[in-house]
Amino acid sequence: MKIILLKDVKGLGEAGELVNAKDGYARNFLLPRNLAVEATPANMKKWEERKKIEEAKEKEEYEKALKLKEKIENLTVELKGKDRRGR
Repeated sequence: MKIILLKDVKGLGEAGELVNAKDGYARNFLLPRNLAVEATPANMKKWEERKKIEEAKEKEEYEKALKLKEKIENLTVELKGKDRRGR
């Protein structure tokens, strides 16, 4: 049975992943505990939309990090003072 994980499940996958699980495991354990939802066409559409939004956010954060990296690399730091020997 194809399911979409809502929370991390040890040995199966992380939240937000589309995975295959045995029917009994999904129906008797994952679905009743709200750890996953069945991969119906409606749920798949929602999952794909969420995935696109998350990917866009990740891309935006990555671009911000690159800009910050460039700024930091172009900085020069100059320290003035005396060492403990008085020089």
